[in-house]
Amino acid sequence: MANGCPRCRPPLRFALGRSGKERFRLGRKRPRFTFGVYVVNKFLNKHDLDLICRAHQVVEDGYEFFAKRQLVALFSAPNYCGDFDNAGGMMSVDEMLLCSFQILKPSEKKAMYSYHGMTNTRPTTPPRTKK
Repeated sequence: MANGCPRCRPPLRFALGRSGKERFRLGRKRPRFTFGVYVVNKFLNKHDLDLICRAHQVVEDGYEFFAKRQLVALFSAPNYCGDFDNAGGMMSVDEMLLCSFQILKPSEKKAMYSYHGMTNTRPTTPPRTKK
C-alpha cells in the first residue's frame, strides 16, 4: 500500500501453489499477491466467514469456485473488451445466505472494422511522379 492509499494496493490473485502450504507472495511481473487454499482457509477461520467473493478476474462462465468452494470469482462483463468469449455472472444472496447465479451469455462477436475489399469506393492512390 503506497502512502496509505487503498486504491494503490497491489491486487490479490488466487492461484494454487505447488506446495501444500500456499502463502502470500509478491508476483514477478507486477506487484500482486498470489494465494491458495491454505490462505483462504486461514482467512475464513480468522474472520468467522464461510465464503470469499472476489471480482475483476475474467472467468469463462461468469463465475468460478476455487479453494473447495470457499472462494468464488465473479466477472460481470460478457465478451470482455471484445477479445474474450466469456459469459458474465451476477451473484445473489438470499436471507438464508444461499447464493444463486445469473449468467449473461456472450453475444455474437461482431467485427470492429469491416473490410470491403476491391468494392470500396475510396479513390485509388495516384501514381508517383519521377523527378
